[in-house]
Amino acid sequence: MNKPSFHEFTYTSQQEWIEEVKKALKDDPHLYEKGTFENISLKTLYRKKDVQNLLHLKDEDLYLFVRGIDSHSASNKWNIAQRINVAVPKKANQMIKEALDNGQTSLAIELNPISTKGQNPLTVPFTELKNGVLLSNYTDLCALFKDIQLPEVPLFIPSGYTVLPLIESINTYCQQEGITLSQIVGVIGMDPLGSLAEHAQSPIPITDLYHDMAKVISFVQEKKSLLKTVLIDTKPYHMSGATAVQELAYALSTAVQYTDECLKRNIPLHHVLPHLAFSFSTSSQLFMEVSKLRAFRFLWLQAVRAFSKTIDVPLPFIHVNTSTHTLSAQDLHTNILRGTLQAFAGIIGGANSLHVYPYDAITKQSTELSNRLARNTQLMLQEESQLGRVIDPAGGSWYIESYTHELAEKAWKLFQKIESKGGMEACLKSGWIQCELQHISEKKREQLHSRNERMVGVTHYVSSSESIYEEDNAAKKDYHEYQLQLRNELAEPFLLVNAYEQQSCPESILPLNEWRKSEAFEQMRKKTKGMTIGCIELSQSKLVKQQKEFAYGFFQSGGFQCETFSPLYHDLDTIEWLKKHPCHAYVVCGEPEQVKDMLAFLNKYKQEKLYVYVVAKSEVAGATKVINENVSAINCFTQLVRWIEVNQHV
Repeated sequence: MNKPSFHEFTYTSQQEWIEEVKKALKDDPHLYEKGTFENISLKTLYRKKDVQNLLHLKDEDLYLFVRGIDSHSASNKWNIAQRINVAVPKKANQMIKEALDNGQTSLAIELNPISTKGQNPLTVPFTELKNGVLLSNYTDLCALFKDIQLPEVPLFIPSGYTVLPLIESINTYCQQEGITLSQIVGVIGMDPLGSLAEHAQSPIPITDLYHDMAKVISFVQEKKSLLKTVLIDTKPYHMSGATAVQELAYALSTAVQYTDECLKRNIPLHHVLPHLAFSFSTSSQLFMEVSKLRAFRFLWLQAVRAFSKTIDVPLPFIHVNTSTHTLSAQDLHTNILRGTLQAFAGIIGGANSLHVYPYDAITKQSTELSNRLARNTQLMLQEESQLGRVIDPAGGSWYIESYTHELAEKAWKLFQKIESKGGMEACLKSGWIQCELQHISEKKREQLHSRNERMVGVTHYVSSSESIYEEDNAAKKDYHEYQLQLRNELAEPFLLVNAYEQQSCPESILPLNEWRKSEAFEQMRKKTKGMTIGCIELSQSKLVKQQKEFAYGFFQSGGFQCETFSPLYHDLDTIEWLKKHPCHAYVVCGEPEQVKDMLAFLNKYKQEKLYVYVVAKSEVAGATKVINENVSAINCFTQLVRWIEVNQHV
């Protein structure tokens, strides 16, 4: 077959492309490049010369590794790993069977913090119960796996601080069922440093957990099992506002520390590598997230090569979660769109397995509908959009390849800095990681609170509808029945860390400041419920319409109701309207001279003190406050609410 010549397409010169870009951006030079929190300047137009000297494009084997391609790759099909997180094992078992019958391809479990911390469920009230399956003893494990053919479905179970007791119990269960541990595949992984970062404490000294890590790798090796027993999860850092560069560097440094600790305990490198897995969260920055996953494969190969230049490096197993950092508790159905975009990014980036958070995941125990929609999101992307048929569809894009290179380069430098400070454990214990994340979080909040970063339904295009949730009485009843069952059972050893508590000294660190992007706006809307802003529109000009549109979007993001008034005569009409429609504050939209006259009139209106805004770039005489795209909406709303409480006794 002859190579296509594309002769039917007219040649477009580089200069013509540049002229088209200038035209589209109205020749605004500030739009030609966009900075990111990763200190990367994104260009509007990428060209072939931007990728000519990139290291990972010069070496074919390296490029295939970055793309996620090995000799066994036949497709990009990923495991649908929607995590079951109801507390009671029997109910979780029913949900697992239903999920597997309806298209899920991995048995994924989210363990309850009560279990991962080794707490006794009998002492924890329902009000403190978090999402996640309770595994308190071997009976719970049997109830969880009842009538499920484990060899037929991959597992995905993040186990927190340690995995050794859980693996041993699963091995016992396999023997009881007449199967072997070598028949079980998937991830049942521990992450002691990730758990330390998430909870700011560890019930077991980290050194003891490293011993567990080495023991469990030896154990599964003896059983000839391919289970991955170490899972490096960046979610605690992602939820604290980490940049893509920070997530990559922290994942790499954690993996290197774990590998070092295993080598110290005489576990060969070629035994350690097959049992490592990684978990990343993807935000709504599509191209950055795709590039992040590709960059990690490059970084991982580079790190392993530092241990040994001759070892055959397996492709890293990468699990992806959509981001709870970007979920909103209001206008919930927008979360479906966010989850779909983030899932798409994970798939295009080469995820091996994927979990899409249900749209109501942060508000209550997810419903049957929301769980089904989350699962079907993956099924549609896999079966209808056919995304599993193409490996690395973003490969070759000059933009993506450049972004991949820059992320990897900056992450490697940060990784080296962490290593120079003693590694990931030392940086967590010294508080250096926490300080770095706090610094970047403040910058991200500033962008969000000033509405320069858009969140549909939160900062822009706000829905007036509110969601009301009732207490989950069914879950409460299930938990009480579970506690009663435990009291009636004979004492059995706990599966995870409880057995260590009597002989261990807990360790603690400075906590990470985890937050969600929409939290500040959600909290503000609770305070401003019922408050109104009167928009005084002084003409029908294009400028005034733009000012009104901005003012409406600005105040609606804080939960204020907006009312518009267009006076014919300033004095009579305005006085009458102010009497009939008393608002908590006002915003004046008009041409400069019109605004000046209206402000002078309002300041003479002595019926009551008025709080008046103007949409302008700089301060305006007579206005209480000026609002524009650089003003922090949250700070502005906070000041207004305080003024209203003092002056209007709301």
